[in-house]
Amino acid sequence: MISTTNFTAKRPILSFVLLTYFITWGVWFSLPVFAGSDWTLLKVLVGIGMGPGLAALIMDWLHNKQAIVVTRQWIIAFTLIFIIITTIHCSSLVSGNASNPMKFTTVTAPGFSLTGVLGSMLSAMVCAFIVASCVTRRNVNLRNVFAVRAPVRWWCLALFLPALFYLFGYVFLWATGQEFSYFIDPDLTLSSWILYSIRAIVFTLLIVAVGEEVGWRGWMLPRLLQKYNPLKSSIILGVVWGGWHFPLFFNGFYSDSPELIIGYLLLGPVYAILYTWFYIRTGGNLLLVIVLHTMMNSIDLILAPSPSIAFIFLLVLALVITDKMWRIKVASLKKPA
Repeated sequence: MISTTNFTAKRPILSFVLLTYFITWGVWFSLPVFAGSDWTLLKVLVGIGMGPGLAALIMDWLHNKQAIVVTRQWIIAFTLIFIIITTIHCSSLVSGNASNPMKFTTVTAPGFSLTGVLGSMLSAMVCAFIVASCVTRRNVNLRNVFAVRAPVRWWCLALFLPALFYLFGYVFLWATGQEFSYFIDPDLTLSSWILYSIRAIVFTLLIVAVGEEVGWRGWMLPRLLQKYNPLKSSIILGVVWGGWHFPLFFNGFYSDSPELIIGYLLLGPVYAILYTWFYIRTGGNLLLVIVLHTMMNSIDLILAPSPSIAFIFLLVLALVITDKMWRIKVASLKKPA
């Protein structure tokens, strides 16, 4: 009989994927029982199921036998993240939330309830635990979640590349004479748009991007790169990443039909290639990838949609060709000059 430790040692990537899906799907498929169809409550509770980050810490513990060390830095990081996330969740309970700013004008706030308050605290605890636990890890890939020092050009790319995609999209619509939406819904006040935007960015940064990237790029990608070239590694990770979102089509978080999971399975590798290229070029700087992920996810929540996916696809294709991502082997990650 194969023990859990032996199985994870022989099949670490498969073990990580199974554990990630088990944690996330177990939480996300059960959310309607607690939140019903209230989208604000769903968003509050969704942070509890950040399987990639939790699975990365569990796998790192199984491999390195290093327990969570509660140091002064750990306590400070945990407390700070917990307070920030709890605050934005409580703000959502009071004013309501929506999947985009256009819907924010008609949303009904759920108010404080036992489910909302406890869910806010539990979601904050999970995400604060992931961030704080990376502080004391010997695993340099996980500790890079705090790698603030990096060349300015990479920070600029992480912050503004997604906006550039949207700019190209709007220029294309204007040049072809097509109509496009305004940046801000005319019925949405500026103060409400700012509130919505701040909450969307903070939620995406501290819950979604950190909760995912600690697992996807902090744990899984480095191990894939030990076995495969960057292109193959990205395709494998991208399919796993895309399929991981599946419960969100059933619990009401996504308004699209479940069949659109096929789109996630196809687009996952495209985005994964971009993130892999960025991760390798920045010397494995996980924080920069988290920022890039945050801006990629947030930009279409704050601005009106545009056909930016075509430009993303063209850029990814150019990166694959110019870097010959199907041929190179990443032996070690070098810090960017």
